[in-house]
Amino acid sequence: MASTLLTAPSAEPVTLAEAKAHLRIDHTAEDTVITGIITAAREALEEASGLALITQSWRVALDEWRGPVVELPRRPAQLVTEVRVTNLNGEATALDASAYDLKSAGGLARLVKTPAAVWPAPGRLAGGIEIDYVAGFGDGAADVPRALRQALLMVIAHVYENRELLSQDAGAPLPSGVEALIAPYRRVRL
Repeated sequence: MASTLLTAPSAEPVTLAEAKAHLRIDHTAEDTVITGIITAAREALEEASGLALITQSWRVALDEWRGPVVELPRRPAQLVTEVRVTNLNGEATALDASAYDLKSAGGLARLVKTPAAVWPAPGRLAGGIEIDYVAGFGDGAADVPRALRQALLMVIAHVYENRELLSQDAGAPLPSGVEALIAPYRRVRL
């Protein structure tokens, strides 16, 4: 399953002023650097947790239906905007919205086939099914749970203090304490 970001968040869950206050910085010399760190930290936290903090649009491409339930990779899901299936002629056809429901209870985001619906098999072997959806806690920072905003501030501080180490430690674990803050929001696989 391949995921593509269609529309990035229009804001960050932490403002430049909040990050600077957390870092105890009162000058403007590094505002551009800190702004970049805020975005990078949000992206890292979202990737580590499978969350979308601020409203954003995603596309999932599937090769085939693996059953009547499709788990969406970013949570919480707000709505499914369109589901398309490409036929043998390369034409994409949108499924009627009555053919599926979005279920997002229990921290999961799932597209579920309705009982009477028929989901056509794709004619294209790779990526013949595309699901466009919107995910995120909301449009503004106030919509993001406080624990996740605090975790983000901790990641920002870690990146700010350890800039030279990050290029060597790509994929390094999140700073101590961040895991505990995001644990209630992580997807649990059985």
